[in-house]
Amino acid sequence: MHVVRRNHGQENRRYCRHGSAILLCGCPGLFSLLLGGMFALISFVPGANIDIMGSSDPRSALNFGIGGLCVGIVFVLIAAAAIFFAWRRNLI
Repeated sequence: MHVVRRNHGQENRRYCRHGSAILLCGCPGLFSLLLGGMFALISFVPGANIDIMGSSDPRSALNFGIGGLCVGIVFVLIAAAAIFFAWRRNLI
């Protein structure tokens, strides 16, 4: 049998690099999803005191919320891809 030995130092650095991508993309992505959903829901509340960059129009809150949801989904997908590539097994 042929035994393949790995350099664990390189492997640990790879996990650290992907771990930073997970933190730097995952946390803001979840935060953006939370705030985007909140703004989108608040835009439908009658009589809500809405102030989005000086505008009190509920459509601006809805647009801001949908934009936040889209950006949050992209960031969470980047973090999920980083997790996938960090935890997959190398067959070489």
